[in-house]
Amino acid sequence: MSYTKLKKLIDSAMKQVPEVTDYCNRCLNTERWDGSVLLMVVDCSFTSIGLSYFHSVVPGVDLFRKQFLNTGKMSSLDDLPGADDNELRSLWKNRRSWQMAKAIASHFVLLKKKNNLNDRQTLRSWAKNSKLGGWESGPDSIPPV
Repeated sequence: MSYTKLKKLIDSAMKQVPEVTDYCNRCLNTERWDGSVLLMVVDCSFTSIGLSYFHSVVPGVDLFRKQFLNTGKMSSLDDLPGADDNELRSLWKNRRSWQMAKAIASHFVLLKKKNNLNDRQTLRSWAKNSKLGGWESGPDSIPPV
């Protein structure tokens, strides 16, 4: 299918469900999870293990919000890399999810400091400079700091 045909198909579907357009716009404007990049990173890391998004991931991220953001234990990406693994795993048992979340947060914290940006600016800058090709090669394909 050509790009033009695919675009027409998607545009037609989007007109039938305006909520999808709103959701896409919120994502593009870094407004998911009320604009918390920390929650977006946790969401991404939970999603990566293939569990049901709405039955497992969303409730898990919401519990993380309640247990860490709402209590003031964490407020930004800066807080995640040094967080206690046992405390994190009391909320979400999967070690790989937390390793991924901490690695992503660590990378973004370095980008933040290097470029003097906030969390949202860092995520947007990273996304703008990322290349889709080469993602299969793993961490080495992450744009340099």
